[in-house]
Amino acid sequence: MIILLSGADDYRRLKRKQAIVAEFVRRHSALAIAEFDAAPDEGQMAFQEFLGTPSLFAPVRLAVFRDTYEEERAAYIGDLKAAAVRPDITILISERNRPTKKFAFLASTKGEGKTKNIDERFEPITGAAWKTYARAECAARSVALTLDAFTLLASATEGDGWRLATELEKLKGVAKQPVSRAALGALGIDEPPVFWDLVNALRGGALAPRLAALAELFGAKEPAGKIFNMLAYQWPGGIASAAALDTAVKRGKLDYEEALLSLALG
Repeated sequence: MIILLSGADDYRRLKRKQAIVAEFVRRHSALAIAEFDAAPDEGQMAFQEFLGTPSLFAPVRLAVFRDTYEEERAAYIGDLKAAAVRPDITILISERNRPTKKFAFLASTKGEGKTKNIDERFEPITGAAWKTYARAECAARSVALTLDAFTLLASATEGDGWRLATELEKLKGVAKQPVSRAALGALGIDEPPVFWDLVNALRGGALAPRLAALAELFGAKEPAGKIFNMLAYQWPGGIASAAALDTAVKRGKLDYEEALLSLALG
C-alpha cells in the first residue's frame, strides 16, 4: 500500500504525516516504522534490508520516505514497486512536488486486492477555506478571539500554516479571552502588505512591476519560502520550472530568495 502526500503546503502536509505515523504506532508499534531516503548507497541498501528481513515483533510495517524522487535507478524503483504490492508493507511518502514520470505509479490509487492506495494533495489555501481552517486551528488550541481580532489574524497569516501555528501558540498565553485586536497588535501581529495583490503581480505583466512587487514583499519581511510556495503550484509557465528551482534549493544550490528572483526574471 502507498500513501502519497504532496503539495506546497508543508505545514498541513507535515501534520497529516504525523497523524498517520501516530495512528500506525497506536495500532501496531513504533518498532514497525523505519525511515529511508533515496541515497544511492546507504539509503537503498537499508531499504532492501528492511524488505528482506521480516520482523517477529512487527508483522505489519511502515516505510517512511523522504527525497523520494532524487534517485531514478531502476533497482530502486523496482524495490518501491515490489514493496507497494506487499500486504505487510505500507509506504508513506510526503513530498512538495508530484511524482516525476518514472515515479507515476506512486500516485495510482488502485492498490492490490481490497487495499486502495491513498493520494492526498496539500496546496496552499486562501479566502473562505483559509478562514475555516484558521477557526479550526483556534478551536484546537482553545484560543478565543473577537471577530475583528480573528479577521486580522486570518489576514496576517493567510496561506501560511507555520505562522498561524506560531501566533496561536503565543495567544494561548494571553490571560484575557476572547483576545482583542489590540492584544494582537501588542504581540506584533499586524496586517501584512496586500500579499495576494503582490503575489499576483509576480505572475504576470512587465519585468519592472514584477521586480517591484518582489522587492516590496522582501521589504515587508514576508518569508521567501512562503512566497515561493504560493507561486510554485500555480506558476503560469507550468510547475516544471518551479519544481526544478525547488530541487535546487533542497540540494543547497540556491536559496529561496534566488529562486524567486529567477522566477520573476522569467
